[in-house]
This record gives sequence, C-alpha cells and structure tokens, in this order.
Amino acid sequence: MVRFGYIILFAFFALCSCKEQFGDENLVVMEVGGESLYLKDVLASIPSGLNAKDSASAVEKYKKEWATNILLYNKAKENMSNTEEIDIMVERYRRELFIYEYQLQKIKQNQKPIKQKEIEDYYYENSDIFLASETMVGGFSVVVPNDNPDLKELRKLFRGGDENLHDIESLCVKNGLRLDLFSEKMKPLSLVKREGMQIYDTKEFLAHHRFFESKGDNITTLLFINSSIIQGETLPFEQVKASLETILIERQKNLYLKKLASDLYEDALNNGEIKQNIASK
Repeated sequence: MVRFGYIILFAFFALCSCKEQFGDENLVVMEVGGESLYLKDVLASIPSGLNAKDSASAVEKYKKEWATNILLYNKAKENMSNTEEIDIMVERYRRELFIYEYQLQKIKQNQKPIKQKEIEDYYYENSDIFLASETMVGGFSVVVPNDNPDLKELRKLFRGGDENLHDIESLCVKNGLRLDLFSEKMKPLSLVKREGMQIYDTKEFLAHHRFFESKGDNITTLLFINSSIIQGETLPFEQVKASLETILIERQKNLYLKKLASDLYEDALNNGEIKQNIASK
C-alpha cells in the first residue's frame, strides 16, 4: 500500500514537471478508445491549495473518471440498437442551447438599467400585493453580558431610542458588542423577540411600547423598536425595493425576447423566408 502511494506521488510530480521539462501542455498522458487526455487538462483539473498527496489523488481521480466516462459511452453505443430518438433529443438540445446563448447575448447587448421612478411607479401601482406575511419591525438590539459594567448605561440609552443611537454605537464599540441595526431593513418580529419579552402582535401595542428587555443567566438582550408593519399591511418601499427591481428586470427580459421573436418572424414572412400553404408535390 505504501509502495502504491509512492507511485501515485511520483506520477503526480512527473506530470507537474512535464510542462517545465518538455514545454508541451499538449503531451498525451492517457489514451482510451482512440481519445486522448492531455497534460493541460489534467493540470487544469487540480484544485489550488492542495498538498502533494491530495493533488496526486485528485490527478488519479480525474484520470479514472475521464477514462470511465469514455468506456461507458462506447459501451452504450455498442449496446443501443435504436439511437434515432437519442439523435433527435441531441439535435433538439443543440438547437435550444444555440437559441439560449443567442438570446442571452442579445439581452446583454440591449438590456437597459431599471430607473428609480419605474420601481416606485410599479410599487405604488401594485402595493396591494406587497403585503407582510407576518409582523415586521424596525429598530436595533444588542446582547450584553450581565457582568458588563456599561449594561446599566446601555439600558438607559436604549430607553431613549433613536436619539441616543450615536452614544449606543460608541458604547458597543468600546465593549466589543455587536449592535444589530434593522431600521431600514425590517425583520420579522419572531426573529427579534426573545424569551421573557412581552411583545403583543398588535398595531396599538407596538405604537406605544418601544423598549424591551430579556435577561438570562449570563446575558441580557436589549431591544428598541422604532417602526412596525402588522401582518397583512403593505410593506414599505425600501423593504421590497430589491425584489421589485428583480421583477422589473425579468419583465424587461421577457418583453424583449417576445419582441425579438415576433420581429424575426415578421421579417421572415416579409422577405419570403417563410413559405406557407405549399401544395404537395
């Protein structure tokens, strides 16, 4: 077994040194069924950062998979009596691949950036579909060890809310605490609520209660909520802006591809490339 390992390593280093020794990346390192595996392909298959042993294993694995794939393909051809259906599927896939790549190229050449006004207009025209599936809240929170000397001061600042945010950030930096800010990108209430926090999922409650605290054996979580969207209400624009842009980009692509196909068909009709109602010969 040890001897076999040395052989693999030797083979790997031999492969890696071939480029330097012969300066020929087109050196054939294996042949199967009339097909050749070249040094450049083997070297390209080796992930970077591997040690010598793992690199050698990667080389052997690639060579084995390459050879096995060819052997399976050749054996399949020998034993498939009717390949007509496969040929049809291959040709269909080939056409679809050409069409896909052509469409992709045309989209890249003609795609225009979505303007802010387009996004806003789409949001206000369709705001009834951007509803919160659960209650969302904006604000900030922090987890503080119970023995932290600044816990009392942080609690006081949190009660003051947004107007104390700068001081809260400074104290968090001083103590190496991670302040979670989610005023602009709201989070589900279920994600920020902690055990012991009496938070009721109603508009009236959240409008009059802002500061919440949860104290455990070793840590205390402080939470301030400065905004809320109750389940079923329309989500704010900033919350769905990224999704809106994605929707509009996809719509732009679909409209362009429909126009591309329609124009191509009409041009072919007009120039006689398409012939219809041809009598049988």
